[in-house]
Amino acid sequence: LENDVLLATALNFSKNYKRARVEYSISLIVQTDNEYCLMVKSVQEKADWKLYLNVDTKTFFVNSAIFENSNFKVEVKLSNYRPNTGLSDSIFQFTLPKDVELVEL
Repeated sequence: LENDVLLATALNFSKNYKRARVEYSISLIVQTDNEYCLMVKSVQEKADWKLYLNVDTKTFFVNSAIFENSNFKVEVKLSNYRPNTGLSDSIFQFTLPKDVELVEL
């Protein structure tokens, strides 16, 4: 997938959608009350692969992804994940050790 990883692509698809539209052809294959099925292909003619993303209609999270080419097929099902839950400010606080002198520049 040209240095893309299937799971990473699926998880970050909505965030990178504008960039993806330049490099990939994206088509709506099937729509149900619960999911959209999108087919993603490279715009390069020599690329021989397809990625199917099943996207939840309410959350727009990817529920599953299928990658296939002429040699193999890989299916990934995603459940109970929470992307971008936020980071606590406390992880960025630094406590200076007792034996260290602080030099401000």
